[in-house]
Amino acid sequence: MRQKFTVESVLECPNLPGLPTVAMEVISLTREEDVNLREVASRVELDPALTARVLRTVNSAYFGLGKPVASIQRGIGYMGFNALVSLILGFSLVDMTRRRQDHFDFVGFWRRSTTAAATARRIAMRIADRVPEHHELTDEAFAAGLLQDIGMLPLQAADPERFHNAEMLTGNDHRILSGYEREAFGFDHATVGAALARRWRLPESIIESIAHHHDGKSTDHPFVSRISFLASEIASAMLGPNISQELERAARLADGLFNIDEDQFRVLIQEVTSDAEEVARFFDVEQVDLQRVVQEAEQTAMQLQIDNRRREKQLEQQRDALVEEMSVDGLTGIYNRRFFDDQLHERFDQARRFRGTIGLLMIDVDHFKSINDDHGHPVGDLVLKECATRMGQIMRRGDVLCRYGGEEFVVLLPGATKREIATVAERLRIRVEDEPFLRTLGDQSPITVTISVGGALATPDQDSTDPCDLLHAADGALYQAKREGRNQSCFVVANRTRQQDAA
Repeated sequence: MRQKFTVESVLECPNLPGLPTVAMEVISLTREEDVNLREVASRVELDPALTARVLRTVNSAYFGLGKPVASIQRGIGYMGFNALVSLILGFSLVDMTRRRQDHFDFVGFWRRSTTAAATARRIAMRIADRVPEHHELTDEAFAAGLLQDIGMLPLQAADPERFHNAEMLTGNDHRILSGYEREAFGFDHATVGAALARRWRLPESIIESIAHHHDGKSTDHPFVSRISFLASEIASAMLGPNISQELERAARLADGLFNIDEDQFRVLIQEVTSDAEEVARFFDVEQVDLQRVVQEAEQTAMQLQIDNRRREKQLEQQRDALVEEMSVDGLTGIYNRRFFDDQLHERFDQARRFRGTIGLLMIDVDHFKSINDDHGHPVGDLVLKECATRMGQIMRRGDVLCRYGGEEFVVLLPGATKREIATVAERLRIRVEDEPFLRTLGDQSPITVTISVGGALATPDQDSTDPCDLLHAADGALYQAKREGRNQSCFVVANRTRQQDAA
């Protein structure tokens, strides 16, 4: 039967090493109401190795002192108590965990913790002017980032195998670890970490930020909590399996939480990649080259965008080709009836919106049935193809020539005038008639082919016509041309035709 745990039983686990006496005394002193800086410094100086590490850290380029400090007292005065406590805790815990030998990736743990600390401090520096009452915001943020995952250590110590199994299920995505911890233990590392921080008597702002570093929803200490949350998301992104996608997500969070825009976020990440390496060095933790990792991720994302755009263009070309294929008449190679129907409504609507005109020609090959009967259907097909070719040669730019069906053709003339429609109709008629067909068909005699053309004009914004009225008018004009002897063109105005029909 699996052992059941409570938060208290996890914190009482004998496998969890205790903090050194100096660390506990320093933490206790800094929680007093009247903190005595000299007394805190003297307690730190009881441990020469700890003193050297603190001085080395505070004098590093990371803290940016103009002049090195030689005493712990001056160093604490500069970095603040929260930063001091987090450093001492970090030094102590790193040293203790370095000696552990089990499934847990302590190097990865501290790599993430130092990255979160560096990130939290940079975020706090960027927004500090918006919260002037928080004069220690930067120090609090650094401590909150460094200690946000501290609850993982008690969980791992309480049941290494159970914790390892939960961690393996995440696929190295730290953001979803809490869910698997709750399934395995009944609570997560944020809850345990906050309880441990309270036991150590850390500041309430740090306790709250640890408890809410995966949601940022603390109401008592919202700024530190949200900073810790964003720092956790950025650290997860930079050290996780999907850097580019997760950094994009973190950028949106930064904008939503602190109005950090895309350019500012990019600068923030550049700063963090440098700072994280420096902070890791304080604790003698091996850090990955985050700058190289982020650059490679950006390059990969850029190449992915290029590849995606190339694929999208290929798909678009394939779609266009398919649409073109579906819109083209298989015999004549010009547009088909389906395309004409779509274009008629689209061009008609455009004419209505922009107060323009639209003309339509309907064309019929005269006595086409006789051509099929006398010469055969293959010759009839050649006649239709040649008609389409000749008419296409004189189309104006913007005109749309289509095969309507059988031996009928149509031409849309957007923006045309009555004179232009009549001119185009006559040019089409003459171009088809002026040269006999089938001169190259062996012994067959040349065939004279003629067409009849009916034209109509509509001004949609000035009358009540619709596309069907225009089509009906042009069809009526075509039949008038046929009744009057064929091989000619007739013209009407669409709205007048409709009024005549109504009469």
